[in-house]
Amino acid sequence: MVNAFFYSNTAQQTTLSGSISAGATSINVGATTGFPGSFPYVLALDYGAATEELVKVTAAAATTLTVERGYGGTSAQSHSLGAVIRHVYNAIDATDFRTHEAATSDVHGVTGALVGATMVQTLSNKTLTSPTINSGALSGTFTGNATYTGELTHSNLYRGTRALATDSQLEARVTGDANARWFMRADGQMSWGPGSTAVDTVLYREAASTLATDDQFRSKRPSGTDVTWISQRSADTGPRWYMTADGVATWGDGAGAMDTNLYRQAANVLTTDDIFRVVRSATSDNAFSARITTDTTASHWFMNADGAMWWGAGGTTAADTTLYRSAADTLKTDDSLEVAGTITESGTGIEYRPTQTGTTTISFTSQTSFSQAFSFPIAFDANPTVTAIIRSGAGSTIGFMIRVLSISTTGATINVATNGSAQTWSSVPVDWTATAA
Repeated sequence: MVNAFFYSNTAQQTTLSGSISAGATSINVGATTGFPGSFPYVLALDYGAATEELVKVTAAAATTLTVERGYGGTSAQSHSLGAVIRHVYNAIDATDFRTHEAATSDVHGVTGALVGATMVQTLSNKTLTSPTINSGALSGTFTGNATYTGELTHSNLYRGTRALATDSQLEARVTGDANARWFMRADGQMSWGPGSTAVDTVLYREAASTLATDDQFRSKRPSGTDVTWISQRSADTGPRWYMTADGVATWGDGAGAMDTNLYRQAANVLTTDDIFRVVRSATSDNAFSARITTDTTASHWFMNADGAMWWGAGGTTAADTTLYRSAADTLKTDDSLEVAGTITESGTGIEYRPTQTGTTTISFTSQTSFSQAFSFPIAFDANPTVTAIIRSGAGSTIGFMIRVLSISTTGATINVATNGSAQTWSSVPVDWTATAA
């Protein structure tokens, strides 16, 4: 409690150094030996005389004192040079002490009952600044900001009401954080951050029965086979889907053992040990497709829901080659089919070997022998058998022999020779046929 007045047991009697009027607010004294060093304190002017007056000293500069006149029910009046001055105890302080001892409320302007140090009381309308609360129970409505240290335990529901949905309701920080590491808004949205900057990760109710985040959700488990996510219906006895920490997704019917999976088998390889089925509403709807990175609107290959497969150049060019079931036991293409290997007819054992044909145009002047190489449109798996024939009949080609030399999987060389006399050819076509061995 701050002192109302200050006192000294060593203050010595002094006198006025000059006369004063009843309205003077400063007095000069002979000395201030032993007077209180703090203000205010009380002096008696003309001590013990009929003209005694109490003054309240509020400031001092050496022996010049600033005073309030007529204190404690006395009257302000003039005093002469040499008037006796004493530092005194006054009746107002004495009365205040007695009143304070007897009072239980409205003490020194404080409205309401006194707060005892050990008694059990109910306090109303109290403002506590930086209090320390050891145990006990808190109830009612709290406003403003409060900081709790240690553990805070609630035996009932904690509920707060805020004016705006975006107002922070609960908050968590580490000492020294410039921002909250976690807080919950009045609308239930929770946000997380590093504490040094603003929050950056959220979790909230997006719609009825829907919890959403605008960010990444990650689960960490010690073993690759540990389950990280589970989906199950209320009546199920087991999961309908779960994912393990190594990324294997597994499905079941919710009652029996899990039976269907999808997982990464190797780099860039996604695998299932079961059937992968795509169900589409129309036969012409794409079920599967394959594109390279640069393809924009068209795939290099796709399969429709009716099983028809299509191939194209990809990019923005529509598919142009198809293979499909045209009737029972019949596979058909509306385009060309080139086979590099052997086709065997089931039942008969007849083999249909891939064959390529072409024409090489030969020109030479005054030659008895001439060779010219050519390439197959499609490379064979092994060196094929190649035959060649001069398409022209009579004329300058009479008497020429033709052979095929230097046969490889990608091409061969045609050699023509006369019976010894030099001849000249001009754009003579030679037809060739290459059949897989």
